[in-house]
Amino acid sequence: MDIESAYSHLKTIAGKMGIIVKEEKVKGEESSAGGYCLIRGKPCIILNLLSTKEDRIKVLAEALKRFDLDTVHIPLWLREMYFREDEE
Repeated sequence: MDIESAYSHLKTIAGKMGIIVKEEKVKGEESSAGGYCLIRGKPCIILNLLSTKEDRIKVLAEALKRFDLDTVHIPLWLREMYFREDEE
């Protein structure tokens, strides 16, 4: 599958798990592609729109690994690309 499909699926998965996904332009000398945080006690993934889509996908996948992914359907191709157990 393509990058756009992976990005869309990962955002959908996060939403189904009750995780807020915020896409914002984050400027600065040392700005990152984003990351996981809690906002008012709710899980949130911030994605920097100024970073590459590939980097934002990595941020999404790494953040989602913090949660029980057995509770939501993840297409096999996506699971194999970003959630292989041998990567942990």
